[in-house]
Amino acid sequence: MKKILSLLAAATGVVFPSVAHAGNTPTTGITRIIQIAVHDNGVVRLFFSNNIVNSPACSTQYPNAMAFLDSTNEGKALLALAMAFKMNQTPVNVVGKGTCAAFGILEDVSMIADG
Repeated sequence: MKKILSLLAAATGVVFPSVAHAGNTPTTGITRIIQIAVHDNGVVRLFFSNNIVNSPACSTQYPNAMAFLDSTNEGKALLALAMAFKMNQTPVNVVGKGTCAAFGILEDVSMIADG
């Protein structure tokens, strides 16, 4: 898995931290990605095997999902990483931004790391 992360980082220029940023408290804890939905408008929704804790008020309708946009280099890297983790059923820890800009009712993804 570290080889995949290194290749993704080299290809996209994005660095994947292995620990959560202190300012981003919303998190899934250790979970698995059970579904990835990619919309034609660039929104990517991730669904997890357990619920998110500390979700913002805007993200209560789907307690086990988060979203991001795939239109940026960071979003493309998050999508590639999420797909690799889902295919391998790798336990992950996902940290949110505390906002719901990408999809309106789902918290935005800040970081995905292997658990």
